Amino acid sequence: MPALKRAVHLTVAVFKTASSWPLYVVVEKGLLRRDGVSIEVVHVKSSIQQFRGLVDGDYDLGHTLMDNVVAYDEHMGAFDVKKPDFAAFMGGDAGQASLVARRGINSIRGLKGKVLGVDAPSTGLAIVLLQILRESGLKRSDFRLVSVGGTDLRMEAMAAETVDACMLNPPFDLIAQKRGLRLLASSREFVAPYEGTVGVARLSRLKEIRAIVRKYVRAYASAGLWLFNPSNRAEAGRILSERIGLKESEATLCYDEVIDPREGISPCASLSLRGIKSVINLRWDVTGVRRKRPSPEEFVDLGLYYEALS
Repeated sequence: MPALKRAVHLTVAVFKTASSWPLYVVVEKGLLRRDGVSIEVVHVKSSIQQFRGLVDGDYDLGHTLMDNVVAYDEHMGAFDVKKPDFAAFMGGDAGQASLVARRGINSIRGLKGKVLGVDAPSTGLAIVLLQILRESGLKRSDFRLVSVGGTDLRMEAMAAETVDACMLNPPFDLIAQKRGLRLLASSREFVAPYEGTVGVARLSRLKEIRAIVRKYVRAYASAGLWLFNPSNRAEAGRILSERIGLKESEATLCYDEVIDPREGISPCASLSLRGIKSVINLRWDVTGVRRKRPSPEEFVDLGLYYEALS
């Protein structure tokens, strides 16, 4: 395949989690270099920052929870977008996350009266957290949600004891347990199947850079397959540790949890319509929205993904 004739720069907004592992491999290995594509990875502090950046054109692409895509397209996000046109164009993972609490809290019902840290109260893992609490018999008035930011910032809030519990993504969930924090629940116990992290962009922007994004998806899928080769485990740990600022041993810790085609990273970054339907149903159930539930197809550009890997 011939290289692009002129250099192209993509700005990609992501969180500091293992969900971004394939992207870090793409950059580390220069998988798009021959196509003349350079990638700037921006670590955002919150989904609010991420979606404002997508709206304002600061970021071309993002990797975020599928629920965020649904929320902003349905005017249910942390801020309103007048003409939302966000679409998931590739998958990522199954939304692994763990509910972790400080020492002394030994059950989910022990969170009554506590302060819980979230990225944003009305989107993303907050919806999963609310479902876990609801199924465990807690009412919305039994606890307080506070916006902290992404999983790395929630981990910091736990260390500073400004929150009593929160949802953590890999590798921070395992690190938290090693540091003596209490694992109360896994998201997969309550919401499986679930479409977790996806690649997102505005359809208007995808139209402008569609050929480039096809190459991006292809490189991302290739990086995912590289990660699934056990012989690359040590190097993969080094890449993750350098990118998100952890000890190499801490980054490698989550390899077996994340490199799991059923419950972890999708090896070829495929989208699951069944998983997206679960995301929609969960949002409608937790928030009590009365209007008709949309179909998964309304939030995706499957054509781009199939074009990339055909």
